[in-house]
Amino acid sequence: MFAGLDISRDSEMMKKQGAYPVIFLSFAGVKGTTYEQIIKEIKKQIVGSGLILTILEGYAAARHFVSAPVSQDNMQT
Repeated sequence: MFAGLDISRDSEMMKKQGAYPVIFLSFAGVKGTTYEQIIKEIKKQIVGSGLILTILEGYAAARHFVSAPVSQDNMQT
């Protein structure tokens, strides 16, 4: 994945590759003119895609990496 990039020459960083859960989010389709509108659109994308379940499952598996509590109720639009 990082072949040919400067980061691939950092051996300490490469030791961490694959060690932590990763979730890909794209905000390319998020449109809004206010902070509230943008947050609502992001929540709609996460909840509508079923990604919330992936996030909650990942959180449950790696909760020692996260300090803030997460629940599906927090993600409702």
